[in-house]
Amino acid sequence: MFYKQHYVNSHFASAEVRNSLILFLVSALEASVVFVPVGLILFILILINRNKVVLYSVPVISGSMIGAAAGFLAGHLVLSSGNDRYIAAIQYIIEHSPGFSVSNYHKVDAYLRTWGCWILFPARFSGLPLGLFSVSAGIANLNNLSFVITVFLSGFIKFSLLGYAAEKMSLYFENKREINFISGTMQQPTGS
Repeated sequence: MFYKQHYVNSHFASAEVRNSLILFLVSALEASVVFVPVGLILFILILINRNKVVLYSVPVISGSMIGAAAGFLAGHLVLSSGNDRYIAAIQYIIEHSPGFSVSNYHKVDAYLRTWGCWILFPARFSGLPLGLFSVSAGIANLNNLSFVITVFLSGFIKFSLLGYAAEKMSLYFENKREINFISGTMQQPTGS
């Protein structure tokens, strides 16, 4: 009996680690190249299981940091190298990734040159792809330290608020109704 219980506990623990790793990777991709609504994914996961707010939020925040730093580094290397192959690769990403376009790049570049890293705070909360801002910030040659601090603080605030809101909403739904997430139906609670 102990062996079965230990196997079940270790299986769920490994699933939690795997889920956290997937959240980290998706968040890193979203912050560097690909637009994925990580905030929505985090919100839904916390709605389903509000006891795992920290377990889900920390990988998203750290993945967002690593991905933004990778996007910044890619943009900075393109600027400093002047290599046509790198420039063509970044241009391909800008033209073919969802949420990216040449006109959007020029808008973001103008914002970054005018406002510096301060534009990242409203950009993080607006739903615009962070990858566009991180690559553009590297190309615009912004200060590395201020970029990292701004990305961390804005991501920490955004995902902490999302986690808090999802946790409170989950409590509300638990007290008011029973939600069957699989069938999408809501029922009044049968117990007291």
